[in-house]
Amino acid sequence: MGDPVGMALKGDCRGFLHYFAGRPAKELLDYRTANGDSAFHIAEAMEDPRLIQQFLERLTPDTRLEALKQTDAFGNNGLQEAAVVEDFAVARFLVDFSRKSVDAHENLLRVRNGWGETPVYRAAALGKSKVLQILTEQFCDSSYHFHREKDDMTILHMAVLGQHFETAIWLLNHDSSLAEKRATVVEKRATLKSDELSSTSDKLKSFTCLELLALMPAAFKSADDMKEMKSPFHYRTWIHCLMSGLENMTLLFLIEFTQYL
Repeated sequence: MGDPVGMALKGDCRGFLHYFAGRPAKELLDYRTANGDSAFHIAEAMEDPRLIQQFLERLTPDTRLEALKQTDAFGNNGLQEAAVVEDFAVARFLVDFSRKSVDAHENLLRVRNGWGETPVYRAAALGKSKVLQILTEQFCDSSYHFHREKDDMTILHMAVLGQHFETAIWLLNHDSSLAEKRATVVEKRATLKSDELSSTSDKLKSFTCLELLALMPAAFKSADDMKEMKSPFHYRTWIHCLMSGLENMTLLFLIEFTQYL
């Protein structure tokens, strides 16, 4: 009959549904790819809200929720995996669906994956601004989701590291206190051996997001602009000196950031 993964790669929604149509719920829930993805994760990857709806409707109410709770090899449940897809309507549908079960709705949104990330954190780290907004609408206080469980890396630091500046601006407007948060990052330092061969050494150092951006020449059109800065942490001066060399969104982020200093 074919393999569900192959059907997903071909965009064969009908074949995918047909594959699981006559199978018992237990077989569906037990299905796993070599990478640990469940049948529901495959359905999400096809980025078709109607397919996901039809897929869930073939299950009983209990097994529907169980399918959404299933995690992949990295601990991502259905809502965390929704942060990966491009079609934000998938995330909207899954949030609406999970809301039908009051207790499960909040629990699923608060679950952390293997890296200690909630769905909200994961969406920001991947630069999915629209998904991020959909998820944060579900909370009066989103602060629980703005840090990772295993370290002090804030949600804003992750957005900056990924150069998702539109997401970073949205986060600053949502919670201005993130501008002052510091996170420990491994800083690569060049060293010189006696034989004049260069090497690198690692050093743990705490940075704000803007200090972190100063160490990211890839965020600028020209790395030469960085060399002109005698004091890269004089933020407003930095903006003035770098305006000609910044990507537009990077500049907007810098201007936005300095409003909270």
